[in-house]
Amino acid sequence: MSKMGQSELNGYRVEARVALPNRIDEVAGQTFAGEWKEVQFHPGVGVPSNMWGPYLQLSKCLGYEQANALAWWFYAQAEATGKHGMEVRLVKYKVFTSWRHEHLENMPPLKSEMDIEMDKP
Repeated sequence: MSKMGQSELNGYRVEARVALPNRIDEVAGQTFAGEWKEVQFHPGVGVPSNMWGPYLQLSKCLGYEQANALAWWFYAQAEATGKHGMEVRLVKYKVFTSWRHEHLENMPPLKSEMDIEMDKP
């Protein structure tokens, strides 16, 4: 027997740029200029995720709250290092997921240690 399902989730990515003309700034080890560029977050910088987090991560997206938290973290990094004039935004994506499972076989019943001992001749 086979079962299938699918879902749609909203996912978000964080982008930043320097709003001041002819200026290039480095924030959190990344270089930004006047064009919007996706912000890459180090794995050590994280926020708690909800149950949909793993599905969103497959498409390199974050949940709304997580994206907001990291966007504000990035903005705070820029301000703390004197990089005034940075703009930060979220970009919204529709993430589609699907799944399918099929029954392959029934495994033998589990046996306790006592059952195993009783089966011995």
